Amino acid sequence: LVNPVTIFLSAVWGQTDILSAVFGLSACMILFSRRYWLFSPMLFAIGLMIKPVVAILIPFYLILAIKEYLKTAQLGKKRWLVKFVFSLLITGFFSLIIFVPFTDQSRSFPIYVRDIIMNRINPLAKGTSRASNSAFNMYSLLFTIDKTPGSYSVGLLTIDQISILLIFFLFCLVLRLWLKYCSLKNHLILLVFLIFIISQGLFLFKTGMLERYFALALIP
Repeated sequence: LVNPVTIFLSAVWGQTDILSAVFGLSACMILFSRRYWLFSPMLFAIGLMIKPVVAILIPFYLILAIKEYLKTAQLGKKRWLVKFVFSLLITGFFSLIIFVPFTDQSRSFPIYVRDIIMNRINPLAKGTSRASNSAFNMYSLLFTIDKTPGSYSVGLLTIDQISILLIFFLFCLVLRLWLKYCSLKNHLILLVFLIFIISQGLFLFKTGMLERYFALALIP
């Protein structure tokens, strides 16, 4: 709450990335609660609806959910799965209720959602990919901010391709660390640390980053 970057990003700049990150992190942590884990998908969905920046945690979140499912006793697996799916359905239902009034009523809902994803959320809709869009990440050390295209070749690969490889190795590392140490008593501390690695790593290695996307790494 007293972090200067957080205050500037939300109170001064008026961005909601921090709020989205709070719900995303809370969803991952509450998934391990025996009593309240059912609210985990709901919290994650709220984070996505506030701003889709938390979508980078979806692969890791699914891995956490699958791990919890496999850890459940054989007789309780079906019950756990039914509850998880039920929570997803309830979340989807209320998301639609909130979202539908703000849609373009002149078009069918599926087409409108498709257009939103393809023309606004999809990174390719923003035009030419840049190595760095106003973000002081790894590429800003080597290339000109907001000018060097992601298609610029470095040896045999483009910057965009290098970015994909680095992020892939990052997620493999995180998965390896989680599967190896998740049984430790202080696994929640490990969880927060790994979410920080994902968030910070994506900011450092992904092309087309904006400076405010660093905010996701501030929460852990």
